[in-house]
Amino acid sequence: MHNRSNLPAVIAAAVVAGTMLISVPDRAAAADVFDSLQTEPVTMLDFGIKRLRSAALQTSLRLAPPSDPKPQSQVFFDPEKREIRLHYTIATNQGGVSLATCWERRIAAIREVFFIGSTQYAVPISNEQRVMRRLGAMFMREPVEIANAAQAMGERLSESTFVRMTIAVPGGAQPLVCEGRVSDLRTK
Repeated sequence: MHNRSNLPAVIAAAVVAGTMLISVPDRAAAADVFDSLQTEPVTMLDFGIKRLRSAALQTSLRLAPPSDPKPQSQVFFDPEKREIRLHYTIATNQGGVSLATCWERRIAAIREVFFIGSTQYAVPISNEQRVMRRLGAMFMREPVEIANAAQAMGERLSESTFVRMTIAVPGGAQPLVCEGRVSDLRTK
């Protein structure tokens, strides 16, 4: 037979044990999330797109004057076309915006994304080669020990990587759109 005088102690112990069990799933759930993340395979394509997206987001903040709405960016891989797409959308309150302005802002975005002009090289290389080298390095493991490997990767990727700039102009007129390969830094 059970002693009824121990009943409050048994209930208190059950409540404490139940409370401890309830809080364990939170820690277990967190551990499961980390375990799950550690088993996920990450490809170099995933890694490179993530790095490119981060650079595009940081750049978008510098593409328009503070009086204009914040620019938006989008980076994605189109598996059907086998292309990497980098899109910027800018809305401006300024008049007199032309297609030449669109090309200039597109080039400015590319220079910012790939930090053109911030690295000194031992030999002179063109800005297009700098873009390709940086693009290749974004899709390689760290540290990038062989510059030629980054350059070769960038050359291959630049053939299938496009940057599009869309500028929404005041008055509801047709937006200005310019697009080209990432290594094409010429105005049209």
